[in-house]
Amino acid sequence: MEKSIETQASSVDLAVEKALVELGVSKDKVDVEVVSKGGLFSKAKVRVTVKDSVADKMAEFFNGTLSRMGPGFFPTALGVILALLGCCLSLRALLFSGYGDGSLEGVNWGVLGFILGSVAVFAVSLLELGVLRVYNVIHESFQ
Repeated sequence: MEKSIETQASSVDLAVEKALVELGVSKDKVDVEVVSKGGLFSKAKVRVTVKDSVADKMAEFFNGTLSRMGPGFFPTALGVILALLGCCLSLRALLFSGYGDGSLEGVNWGVLGFILGSVAVFAVSLLELGVLRVYNVIHESFQ
């Protein structure tokens, strides 16, 4: 989605600078179209359009929308559905657990701690061991 504005000033350069300040971008990230150069009694008018970056296009392509799904849309939707299903099953198990005689089995805290600890170690090591580092390198190279 391109963002474009038109500005007027006493010269073309001043109109471009005014547009850049309003858009909050640098000159290398925009296309400048001179609508009128102005004259003795008229102002210069320019149309400044922000270029779409490759990273923005990649993000839009990966996720997509409901009407135009990208390759990452289905795995994301599936992950959300599975997380909701897991929450529902966990809640059901907590509320209606027990054996036929109404007794509950004790929680094995060692196993629970090991599982949660391994997930935490994985989350912390993502940046240092690869997945997020590769993403950051790719993301920074396209800006």
